Amino acid sequence: MNGIPDNVPALAANGVCSAHTLAGDPCSKKGKEEQEGLCKIHYNMLQRAREEQRLQETAAAQAAAAAEAERVEKRNRILQQNQQRIDSAPSGSVDTYYRYARLIADLWTTSRVPTDQLAHVYCLIRRTSIRHPEWDRFIRAVVGVINLCHFNPDDLVWANIPEAEKTVVFNNLTEAMARLPRYDILRSLKAGDTVMIEFHRRRAEEQEAARQAREAQAEAARQARRAEFNRQQREEQFVLARDPEGGIDLRNLGNDPQSVHRSSVQNATQKAVEILIRRPVPAEMEALVEITVAFNDKIVNLCNHNRDRALLELTNDYYNTVAFNRQYGDILDRVWAYIRVHAERSELVRRLAQEVSGGLKMCVNGKMAHLVNTLYAYDAEITAVMQNETPPREVFQAKFATLMNLPQAERKEQATIIFNEYQIPEAEREEWLNPLMEA
Repeated sequence: MNGIPDNVPALAANGVCSAHTLAGDPCSKKGKEEQEGLCKIHYNMLQRAREEQRLQETAAAQAAAAAEAERVEKRNRILQQNQQRIDSAPSGSVDTYYRYARLIADLWTTSRVPTDQLAHVYCLIRRTSIRHPEWDRFIRAVVGVINLCHFNPDDLVWANIPEAEKTVVFNNLTEAMARLPRYDILRSLKAGDTVMIEFHRRRAEEQEAARQAREAQAEAARQARRAEFNRQQREEQFVLARDPEGGIDLRNLGNDPQSVHRSSVQNATQKAVEILIRRPVPAEMEALVEITVAFNDKIVNLCNHNRDRALLELTNDYYNTVAFNRQYGDILDRVWAYIRVHAERSELVRRLAQEVSGGLKMCVNGKMAHLVNTLYAYDAEITAVMQNETPPREVFQAKFATLMNLPQAERKEQATIIFNEYQIPEAEREEWLNPLMEA
């Protein structure tokens, strides 16, 4: 209200009107208590405004009441028409029944009503004789569904119709179909029929969903197996039986590429890893880059095959392998930090390449055992741990077994190096070489 507060206060203490002029200035006229603290002009304005508001509210209420009455009347009219449609359904014409079939088809295809029930209803309307003893009950139930979905008294579309109302009409329809024949949709309809097209679409959709579900299930199984395998590799040690007391089956050991899994080798590797992880890594060092350069050095004298294979394995393991709860890359950093400044750097680089090649196709524990073994007999602390935990004979056996991964032409030369390193008597060497060269 112009110049009049919504909540009119009591008369001001000085007796001046509490309203404001249209310009926004306080009114200077005298107010009266019987005029709610306003002057006569503003009081009359307040009364007129209140009357206008009352008239507007009355008009709105009358309009709402009229709209509701119209809605109720329309709803009752639709309900009456729907009931008449149900009552007259059994005596309908062929054209009427085909219209009902089209309405059912439209509901099933457009509103995507679940299940194939309406597709079978469509076939029944088109194929069943109106003289069938169950026809009257059936067609009434069909019209009940049509009324609810196409002539809804509340102007609701399929998605907004209460489930309770849907359940009632579809239960009636199911009961009415119980004694009627069930037609094969694929044989009853033509290829271009909208219901046939929708039927094929749904089958394709179901098959695709089933295929995706199978793939998801298979992938989940693969992930679970992979996770379990990785867990076992990280947390469980591989333990093979020690050789019988009093002798060694040289041929068997020579063909045992997993001899690094002997419990003694595993224990030694675990302790060596914990020693190495405590060592600092030079800030300027880039292990993989420097190792790549070192493997290409002519002084190291690696053949292309061994070099490329070792570098590929190293790069993959550096980022992706975990053993004894440590990243392979973290241990390689420490091993390389020792090698890069050692006086016999070239020999240690060759050993690193051999040990990496020896770990090809092995589990993560085996790879780590080979990596740590690079420093055996060079690094005093690592050597002491491995000698204390692993009998020298087993260290030799583990290392000798890795030669099975080398090309046959290179095996004898490398075997001689290992024989000399572990001081294997000449009398025994032939027994080790035979299975190695025959494999």
